[in-house]
Amino acid sequence: MGILKIDSVTDSGESKYLEDGFVVIPGTFLVAAVCDGYSIPYDDNNPIKLFGGFSSGEWIRGLFCEIMSLAATRLPSLFETIAECNLNIRSFHEPFSPGLNASELAGLTFASVRVDSRFVTIAQGGDCTVVYRSKNGSVGFTPNTAKPASIRDRAKKAELLRLCDGDKKGMRVEFTSYLKEEKNRNINNPESPEGYPTINGYLNWAICFQKAIPVSDIDFLLLFTDGFLSFDWFNEPDRMEELVNVVRKHGVQYQLRQIRESGQTTEATAVAVWLD
Repeated sequence: MGILKIDSVTDSGESKYLEDGFVVIPGTFLVAAVCDGYSIPYDDNNPIKLFGGFSSGEWIRGLFCEIMSLAATRLPSLFETIAECNLNIRSFHEPFSPGLNASELAGLTFASVRVDSRFVTIAQGGDCTVVYRSKNGSVGFTPNTAKPASIRDRAKKAELLRLCDGDKKGMRVEFTSYLKEEKNRNINNPESPEGYPTINGYLNWAICFQKAIPVSDIDFLLLFTDGFLSFDWFNEPDRMEELVNVVRKHGVQYQLRQIRESGQTTEATAVAVWLD
């Protein structure tokens, strides 16, 4: 394994709560991860739950990054490290969320890699992404499995905004009930056609993306949260190849500027790794 360069960026955009995060742990092997936290659903009628002034999504993000940093050098595999994060997040929930409904839990989507002398190992869930470029120039990527549910969510928001005569706060109140139902139906549920995994204490590995690739085959890795890319680009092979070419040539800061200039204001985080 030879690491030529690592480039990273995180930006809160217009988000009030900083629920994106990333970890890079170099050493005899490299572990890198990005995450996109989400809070227990809230609106004007159901105020956000804060913990020491932080949203539940911020706490989950911080806990994930802390445990990843501590466990990655101690545990023998990436999957065991993710499992340890999941158990710690369950412990966070237990004092105040005795129920197991996904709508009562904060969590995060994630993308992670471990690079050692033999393999690039990938573990990913939800709408965070790993893109990997082979030395022959071909590009592969993890699927955004949350995209089908997100498409439905966006359509529902638009419908509710019309029904609320453009009142965004009123729309948000109506949307909260729908969002709770969506989370209970889809999160960590392999039986739902729109199901997707999150780390919320009850991660279901059955619907996570897992892959091991000989490290000698790979020359570039890019991990990012959903705010780093236009929504329509997800799961599109040509677009993912275009993204890789842009970041390899110009770096992650350049891509972030492109996203901001397009009008996208959500949180965005990315880690790029060049291998020899």
